Amino acid sequence: MSACGSDSGGAVAGGGLPATVHILSIKEMTGAVAFAGTSGEKGLQLAVEEVNKQKFLGSTTIKVDTQDSGYNAQTAASLASQGIANKKYSVISGPLSSQQAAAVAPLAQKGKTPTVFVQAASDGILVGDYIYRVTAPQPSFYAANVGPYMQKKNVKSVSILYNAGSPTIAELATKTIPDMAAKYGFKIKATSSVQLSTQDFASPISKLVATKPDAAVLLLVGSQNPAAMTQLRQAGFTGEVFGNQSSGGNNLKSAGKDGVGVVWATDFNPAQDDPGSQKFVAAYKKKYGEEPLDYAAEAYDSVWLIARALKEAGSADRQELQKALDKVAQAGFEGAQGTLSFVNRDLRLPGVLVQWDGSKEVMLSKAGQP
Repeated sequence: MSACGSDSGGAVAGGGLPATVHILSIKEMTGAVAFAGTSGEKGLQLAVEEVNKQKFLGSTTIKVDTQDSGYNAQTAASLASQGIANKKYSVISGPLSSQQAAAVAPLAQKGKTPTVFVQAASDGILVGDYIYRVTAPQPSFYAANVGPYMQKKNVKSVSILYNAGSPTIAELATKTIPDMAAKYGFKIKATSSVQLSTQDFASPISKLVATKPDAAVLLLVGSQNPAAMTQLRQAGFTGEVFGNQSSGGNNLKSAGKDGVGVVWATDFNPAQDDPGSQKFVAAYKKKYGEEPLDYAAEAYDSVWLIARALKEAGSADRQELQKALDKVAQAGFEGAQGTLSFVNRDLRLPGVLVQWDGSKEVMLSKAGQP
């Protein structure tokens, strides 16, 4: 069985919820993408607090055990293996980076342990029926939000600089944006790549500027964003700049005036008017005294997906929980990111367009809306 006795306080064989349901959260609390991991953990903890306080599961409470995977896929895989072997855990809340998620997902599927990811948008994550993702992949909403804005700004040419170490970013650079070119009427003058460790962009920026594009597309990770923007502006580039979700998380703040104006598509912004979004934003600000990032909204929704499935199953047994997760995903629900719908255990949302104003992300538009 994938469950153990109720004396463990974890998943119980047969029916009935135990007194405590244990979730193993593997998050990047330190390292290159800690800005995402720590934000996600805040959203996760807020949702757990709400589920328990509301007695959504009756007398059953959820308890989260958080482990730091840093920015290391091997560490994430090791933590996942330990969680799979420890039958007290009914479900795993996975790491956000695609590299780590790709290491964890096959292990969880083989171990028949329900695992819910946020972010982790590359191929090779949804490897089976025990794996779920509560973040719409960037390529699924990037074009619909960024493309019309490019047309509005009369962008006729772009040059791309991207981080080849991120599978999601590589897909945006080599497939999504080239597919956009014909539809939205622009030409790609040049495409070049850097690695996850790159912090000096002088040479690739110089080459990009030399191509004289109307717009620069910088698809980078974390602290690379302010470094690249500073060097881009120092190189004399004054055109439009487009980024990706990793431009968020307040990563551009250290670039000062050089970061102002960067535009990108994301799945959530505190200003969006969806009822679930506004309820979440109010609760988050009350608890943490700040506006939530998209990573927090995604993780918050992932916990409520799990809580709804636990209620549906009436059991913390891993196999019963997997069946219930399918039912909840198929039905969808109103969450922090808006109205959630899933395709093969993978979230889909229209996305929103945002711009960095020097201190915060400002919402420009929502796909499908003027």
